[in-house]
Amino acid sequence: MSERGQAVSYDLAMAMFIFVMVLAGIIMLWTSNLKSFETQFSFNEAQVKAFLLSDLLLKSPGVPVDWETRDLNGVTSLGLARKDRVLDSGKVLRFKDWVDSNYSEVKAKLALPTYEVFIQLDAVDPMTADLNFGVPPPGNAVRVSVRRIAVYGDSEAIVDVTLYQTP
Repeated sequence: MSERGQAVSYDLAMAMFIFVMVLAGIIMLWTSNLKSFETQFSFNEAQVKAFLLSDLLLKSPGVPVDWETRDLNGVTSLGLARKDRVLDSGKVLRFKDWVDSNYSEVKAKLALPTYEVFIQLDAVDPMTADLNFGVPPPGNAVRVSVRRIAVYGDSEAIVDVTLYQTP
């Protein structure tokens, strides 16, 4: 009878050892992949925000519609469009002036407190000047860009909206 009790104790000890080893392996795997999960989540979040920002700027006239004639404090939402993907040059130039002089306030209006913003408007027509808004990302920044086509002036333009965070 005593041998049988020892066999059960040995089986239990072996089962516990295997269980603990499997549990330790799962925990190690989880912690080693957690950082990559967080990085992927942050990247996906930035992609969504960049897409929404490009939509806001290129499809909406803003609120109020004549915001370019007002003070930045009186603006609820910034939008550069006269109509869907047709940019209003007065709004574009006013937006550039505000970004150049009040970058942090414009960023707050765009609801992007944790990201830096850089927007490039490259006109296809060589007679139309290219414009840059915001702070260009440094070389080591993790960045997300959305490229859209819009009409600026009388020709097409490529609009690059880049969001990034510096390490």
